[in-house]
Amino acid sequence: MSQGAARQAIWIGGLLVVLALAAQLLLPPAAAAFLTRVLRDEVGAEGQVSVRVESVPAVELLVGQVDRLQVDAQQVRLGELAVETLLLDVRGLQVDLLRTFRGEFAARRPGTARARLVLTEEALNEYLWTHLDTSQLFRIHISPSVVTLEGSLFGEVLPVRVEGELLVADAAHLRFQPRRVSVREAQLPEAILRVVGQELLFPVGVEDLPLPIGLDGLTLADGWLVATGSSEALTEGAPGR
Repeated sequence: MSQGAARQAIWIGGLLVVLALAAQLLLPPAAAAFLTRVLRDEVGAEGQVSVRVESVPAVELLVGQVDRLQVDAQQVRLGELAVETLLLDVRGLQVDLLRTFRGEFAARRPGTARARLVLTEEALNEYLWTHLDTSQLFRIHISPSVVTLEGSLFGEVLPVRVEGELLVADAAHLRFQPRRVSVREAQLPEAILRVVGQELLFPVGVEDLPLPIGLDGLTLADGWLVATGSSEALTEGAPGR
């Protein structure tokens, strides 16, 4: 190879390296900014939305290949239930660029997805009062050890307290399972427990998410809970816990 040809090859090689580095630095944040706008509409977020995109090499983003997509969305409404925080972590995603550029997030291959949904007891009470207890006679209280449904019947004449737990009923629902019902400290029969348990079902609109996810776990805290979900839960079946 002549000296001139060698210099040209080095120059071209250096240029390619610079272009590759520029793509690795610029394409992920550009893709994240674009997907932030699209996903804000998809999940109906009223609060802040943050998106992070990873792909190596980054030029794969130009054909819709995303190694990892992370979404942090605040104040999301899924179906009839308000979600305080939605966290999505997706790996091995193939985006349908044509539909996504039109403003509709779509995936040719959904990859493997995990989700965390933070819900407050206020959100559960809002659903309770809107769909199950329109007279707002009862209120749900969440703690790490027990979930209670407290209220009264006939004004303040009959104070009622239902102790139980929240469970993952299926891939898209939470269920309040009563363990003890008392009226003026008197425990009620098991038959009433079953009636109450059948009525308190909370739909979590995971079908409204841009990627298929089913609920598979639940953690309780004081005044709020974290529901976890995954794409695997749709095929394996969500455990009741």
